[in-house]
Amino acid sequence: MLCINITFVSLAEGELEEDSKFSLTVEEKEWLNKHDTVVLAFDEDYAPYSFKNSDGKYVGIAVDFAAEVFGRAGIAYEIYPQGQWSKLYDGALNGEVDVIATLNKRAEREASFLFTDPYISIAQYVITHESDTSIVDKDDLNGKKVALVENTQYPVSYWRNIAT
Repeated sequence: MLCINITFVSLAEGELEEDSKFSLTVEEKEWLNKHDTVVLAFDEDYAPYSFKNSDGKYVGIAVDFAAEVFGRAGIAYEIYPQGQWSKLYDGALNGEVDVIATLNKRAEREASFLFTDPYISIAQYVITHESDTSIVDKDDLNGKKVALVENTQYPVSYWRNIAT
């Protein structure tokens, strides 16, 4: 799969001028010439980055950012109709999707996908009851039970490596 390697940049504080243009490699231009429209997938349940609102429309930070970047680059795109994570991920592996807007880089994914520089940083937090002051840094997780949401951006193996 060839993904367009647009370097996403921060839009904060006017860093990107209204008339900014993107420079594409020869390979990227050739790929675009063969594809009139880029198929872009959003996770429908990943608020505030991408999700469907009450009208069934995709909204969120990643949706707005993609519209801005693709618009400024003059690249036509359509949204992949399957917003469930497993379906859009499989769609990308099968060549039905060109870009996943919220795919986090993991070593096991690098064989199948190309990644841009991150366009946003997402902090991870450990939340405890307000009366529990025993956890103040990662080392305090040793020997503790930690509940995780399955198949999120940081797999269980990541958390096992945090507490050493």
